Amino acid sequence: MADVAPEVAEDEFSRMCEALDLDLDDLDKEDDERFQLLRKTVLKAIVQGRITVDQDGLATVHLKYPVGDVDSLRFKIPTGETLIALGDQKAKNQTTQSWKVLGDLTEKPSTLFGKMRQSPDLKTCQALGALFLG
Repeated sequence: MADVAPEVAEDEFSRMCEALDLDLDDLDKEDDERFQLLRKTVLKAIVQGRITVDQDGLATVHLKYPVGDVDSLRFKIPTGETLIALGDQKAKNQTTQSWKVLGDLTEKPSTLFGKMRQSPDLKTCQALGALFLG
């Protein structure tokens, strides 16, 4: 994985936010602090080459530690299905609920995220998932 210049990472991050139609102008203090933490995590991963942003502004996470034969995950634009996964009452806790959301966003089984190393791979996916949900 090639390193990316910080300025290029900033541009890629901006393109991704535009593709997601994120409204960042009216964030209150708490939401802005949360956004800045997500931004920092995602920018670091872009600089390290662990996230690439395609021509449509969508992110692909390149796993540092592949899970089985899965070495990358392409995130898609959230839909109503994503919101259903977010509100899934069968999910016993927030962790399994977040895996279901990540599964929907990546079109991979939610169980994949339970097998993933926490850092840096799951942490990166969770930051993207939170960012994609706005």
